[in-house]
Amino acid sequence: MRRVYYHFGRRVVTTEIVDGWVRTHLVHLIC
Repeated sequence: MRRVYYHFGRRVVTTEIVDGWVRTHLVHLIC
């Protein structure tokens, strides 16, 4: 499994964290 790193400001997070964050925020945006 290949991990991709996203840079948010000074933070470096993995795809697992990004996926969870995006999903929760998308749910909040839809609702």
